[in-house]
Amino acid sequence: MLKSKLSTVFFTFILILILSVPAFAASTYLVDKQGDQEHPVVSGDIVVYEDHADGKPGIFMYDFSTEKTKRIGSTSSSQSAPHTDGDYVVWIDNSFDVQSINLYSIATEETTKLTSVGSEKRSPKVDYPWVVWSEYKDNSWDIYAYNISTKATKKVAKHNYNYLRKELDSDGNRRAHYDGQVGVTISGDKIVWTDFRNQKWDLYGADLNTGVEFSVIVGQRDQYSPFLEGERLVYQDNREFQSNIYLYDFKTEKSTLICGAAKDQEYPTISGNVIAWQDFRSQRWDIYGYDLNSGKEMVFSNKQYHQTYPSIDGNRLVFMDNSKSREDISTVNLTSELVVPTDLDSISGIKIIVNGRLLAADVSPIMENGRVLIPVRAVSEALGVNVDWKSDSQKIILSGRGKNVELTIGSKLATINGTSQDLDVPAMLTQGRTLVPLRFVSQAFGAAVNWDGNQQLVEISL
Repeated sequence: MLKSKLSTVFFTFILILILSVPAFAASTYLVDKQGDQEHPVVSGDIVVYEDHADGKPGIFMYDFSTEKTKRIGSTSSSQSAPHTDGDYVVWIDNSFDVQSINLYSIATEETTKLTSVGSEKRSPKVDYPWVVWSEYKDNSWDIYAYNISTKATKKVAKHNYNYLRKELDSDGNRRAHYDGQVGVTISGDKIVWTDFRNQKWDLYGADLNTGVEFSVIVGQRDQYSPFLEGERLVYQDNREFQSNIYLYDFKTEKSTLICGAAKDQEYPTISGNVIAWQDFRSQRWDIYGYDLNSGKEMVFSNKQYHQTYPSIDGNRLVFMDNSKSREDISTVNLTSELVVPTDLDSISGIKIIVNGRLLAADVSPIMENGRVLIPVRAVSEALGVNVDWKSDSQKIILSGRGKNVELTIGSKLATINGTSQDLDVPAMLTQGRTLVPLRFVSQAFGAAVNWDGNQQLVEISL
């Protein structure tokens, strides 16, 4: 009898323990090979990362649409810090101990060296037409920008030299040169970076077109690792003597605590209404997330070994995975993780639901002459079609499901399998993103579209 009761108690304890463990998403290996693969960045169908398999880091690119991997960096030098906007890739190239910023066009497969001076450089980012990075000159780190269209380079932010620390510390050791502006992030024409002008790390920003500089977050303690998408900025904040995740909204000019769990949270990233970061609450680095629509925290990857450096775009999440005692690249498809919130009225702006799932877009859809326009990569992923952007001709080509759809920025003429079609509104560029007419593109690929004006809701079913 006692044995039976003990068995029942033990079973109940195990059941409670199982139910108390948060559910996490199923991840799969994207790059699984000997040697380390590090610092992945995803944009649309493209993932770029460092590959250390040969002892000398190189830049590789994986394409979800073709499921193929290729090396895009030189084999004669080491490369690091890759970044992509889905059309271009940038990285730091170390040739003969001279650092340069290299730009690669995915469409033309051509590489261009943007800098020739051998000063130290960090954190290059690309969002057409801009490339930005931090560069060490004249005893400080400053922010530089290159325009792909005009091929002009300019200094965006310069450190206040009155606040620079001396090169040597009190013990006579050379300081690591962090004074200045570093850790830059970009979205459209806006950039944000970490800035040491106040003898601590704050967040400042600038408009690349006007050159106007502005403060973003100036607090009592340090703020790190900013990541900008549209009008939203996520970052690490050390105000509680540990690193927590905050969200800043440029429209409301307010910051919101996203995660204040015990232990540190680092390297936040955001896409649409989903935020992801690496989290140390389990005494190892796991990948956590937060759905702004539902207000719920999620566990994207929770394994025995470290998972770090998440990158998210649309419904794709990639990160470094140390499960095999080396750094591989894993991915999670977030489609099944993001549900439609019960209170749609709590979400501002136009909402888009595809097959019962709320669509995550990095730029909010807009209404133009009674037609909804949405970022092309968001709608292409939702419809399961490929997108190709021709920057020279300003043309968007969508292909899949037996259809080939072509649109041109500013033109009311499109083609479906070569047959011309008139549009009520043309495709357009806004905040550095290409927006296309949602109803036209969806119906071109056989989807049914319903518009609810009262809820500002578009429902698409395939």
